[in-house]
Amino acid sequence: MSSRLKIIVEAEIIKNFELEAKYYEAMDEIVKLRAKHKARIEELKKRRTDIIAENARLDAENVARVAKSEQDSRQPQNDFLFEKPTNLPDFVLDRAV
Repeated sequence: MSSRLKIIVEAEIIKNFELEAKYYEAMDEIVKLRAKHKARIEELKKRRTDIIAENARLDAENVARVAKSEQDSRQPQNDFLFEKPTNLPDFVLDRAV
């Protein structure tokens, strides 16, 4: 093999090693990114579960609040119906009855 051909082959071998090094660096970066994304996905799943639980708790509170409000609105509110208004003169009240 001629010396010129040897130089070309050696240069190609060096390029091959450089490309392999870049390939393994890229693969290492991909592995790191996959691990990072997997951790982020797990974090988001946990947050989703926490949010669902919080929403269920708030829904239960709202249902209880609405039920109490409906119950309160069904009870007669006679307390204020039979009270004599204090700011009206007696002759106005006598006409109303």
